[in-house]
Amino acid sequence: MAGLDSLRCASAAPASGVRRKMGTTTELRKEIKKTFIPYVEAKGFISSMENAPNFFDFKKIIENEEWFFDIQFEKYGTPRFVVNFGKAQIKNNKRTITTGHCRLQPGKTASTGSWFRQDKHWIIKLLSSKKLHQPEVVVEQLISLFPEIEQYFQDGTIGEHLRVF
Repeated sequence: MAGLDSLRCASAAPASGVRRKMGTTTELRKEIKKTFIPYVEAKGFISSMENAPNFFDFKKIIENEEWFFDIQFEKYGTPRFVVNFGKAQIKNNKRTITTGHCRLQPGKTASTGSWFRQDKHWIIKLLSSKKLHQPEVVVEQLISLFPEIEQYFQDGTIGEHLRVF
């Protein structure tokens, strides 16, 4: 594996004097870190970047129960994400997940087109000079829908934007 690691490092290093282009999700990730993470940390959630850049993880322990969620970014670099969440019981230092697969997303379908998205729908892209929404708009939408997750954690209510499988 040492050879693979050195190959990754060599291929990731830009040539001298060449500026690297910023990724399409960079501004959205920055806005999540600047606005959303402090919002949920103020609610008692602990954030972890252990699985970044693909996932931002969060958890909150209340008595013998853990509430957890992650922000899952689209794997091909499109500026989109979904929030996966669930609950677990903690007993004798063992964690047992007590919910099915749960998601918060603005849209109703299973495709990434229903995720939180900075990129505009393809029809709107054709008619607009700007291809992306401002990242602040996307994060504001996330903050406005996040109370549905909190309500689910508290009493099991499945809000309009929650998907429980």
